[in-house]
Amino acid sequence: MKKILIALSCFLFSIWNAMPVMAFADGVFKKGVFYRGGVDAVAGDFIPPDPPPDLPIKIMFVGDSITQGATLSGQDDCGFRDHFQDLERAGLDQDPDYVGPIIDICDAPGYDPDHNGVSGNDTLDILARIDANLATYFPKPNNPNSTVFLGIGTNDIKDGFSQTATVNNVRTIINKVKNWDPNLRMFVSTIIPSTNPTFEIKYTNYNTALTAMLITEMGLNSKLHRIDQNTNYRTCNGGTWQSCMYDTIHPKDTPPSGYQVMANALYSCYANQTNTYCDGH
Repeated sequence: MKKILIALSCFLFSIWNAMPVMAFADGVFKKGVFYRGGVDAVAGDFIPPDPPPDLPIKIMFVGDSITQGATLSGQDDCGFRDHFQDLERAGLDQDPDYVGPIIDICDAPGYDPDHNGVSGNDTLDILARIDANLATYFPKPNNPNSTVFLGIGTNDIKDGFSQTATVNNVRTIINKVKNWDPNLRMFVSTIIPSTNPTFEIKYTNYNTALTAMLITEMGLNSKLHRIDQNTNYRTCNGGTWQSCMYDTIHPKDTPPSGYQVMANALYSCYANQTNTYCDGH
């Protein structure tokens, strides 16, 4: 009797394993189970479905005081973020939800105040909270146009942290975003120039090392892009970029506005426009 049961079990399993894959409009029936999505015709592997079209597009700006638009006399507390929102409304107009744990109300009404830029932050601060931020603001599934912008490293290098460690921390942040949801787009910016000669040399060296790392990582991650904000910023006010600075490291928001120049590059890269400041498209 035991042999008969074993033989019957093997026979039923062979039938189960040989069951055909039947495709339907919204999924497939495979081995007695209905899956929403599809199956690779060659490998037979299950392919997850595309996110529903009604998933909101989310954008999170992550960084330090330059991202926050630090409260400085004469500034509007929004940095490049309000300028980016203006450009997005006038261009793609996708009505994205700007997300993050920080809320800074701009002087001008009508802007989404949520972001993830904190004055004084360095790469270790971002590493300490990025996992929780992703879980909170990007629960899966995500719209494939949802995006994380990262601009960090200014304080690390200014405060004498190791350049190698800072670059490695940025790489870890990139991989945390990718591992959380490989569908998320990510843009990483180089550091803008500084009018402090000592900082300027350090920032130039850091940007070179950061770019080398990003080129490697972009080869492994099609959703990752570099924005060369350093080169872009040097075009401000016809090349006299020093007049676009509030102090030695912060952009100015009043004309000539360094924050506007930063926003132009951020939006252009986000919208996949052809320009010389974006890598990885």
